[in-house]
Amino acid sequence: ARDLKGGESLKIEMLASILEDATRVLHGEDEATHWITTPIISLDHKRPIDHLTSISGYERVKNTLTKIEYGMY
Repeated sequence: ARDLKGGESLKIEMLASILEDATRVLHGEDEATHWITTPIISLDHKRPIDHLTSISGYERVKNTLTKIEYGMY
């Protein structure tokens, strides 16, 4: 197996973290997978997974999940 470039491994870590949070917030892995691959209005009609290309995008997705968790959505 080849080593991942720094950027790729960071994306995988961000994805794993978001999936873990989404699974907890949405009460299931299937729900989490569906959520990260579905366009979200508050994320400029993009899929959460599409935002995991930068730290700022990651923070935005994480904040969206926090709002869902606390019923502010």
